[in-house]
Amino acid sequence: MYIIIPRTTNIEHLNLKVEQFEWDGRLYPQGFPQSVINTNWIIEDAPEVDYLINLLPQNLSKSEWRWLYVKGDGLEDFVTKILINNVETDALFEIFAKTLNDAAKWVVFCEIDNNPIIHQYNESITVLKENIIEKIIRRESFLVHND
Repeated sequence: MYIIIPRTTNIEHLNLKVEQFEWDGRLYPQGFPQSVINTNWIIEDAPEVDYLINLLPQNLSKSEWRWLYVKGDGLEDFVTKILINNVETDALFEIFAKTLNDAAKWVVFCEIDNNPIIHQYNESITVLKENIIEKIIRRESFLVHND
């Protein structure tokens, strides 16, 4: 799942850091800046994804985005709780709220089982939560944006 926000959006609350590997007294950076949240979630400041750039709505500039990749056991646990146990969890949406509230515009993208992507305009983060749950239950890939 990707959270795509303007580069100017303050994301200090995510505390993204590049993992360092020490060898022979020297530090070597490993991968992209990332943050582990609640031990189950990893948010990574990732490079642009070419095929997703072309899916962005025409009215959104394609060169000013920061791509945050959400991965980890938390996402799988979230999907399992929704699909199998029909239990709602708020951990994912706490991340969304903290990150998206300061963004002037945002896009959330999730691809499930290579299904066709459904585009949707969405004004509120509260409605976003309901839409994401609905799309995951229906096993639908989606791209939701607020601008």
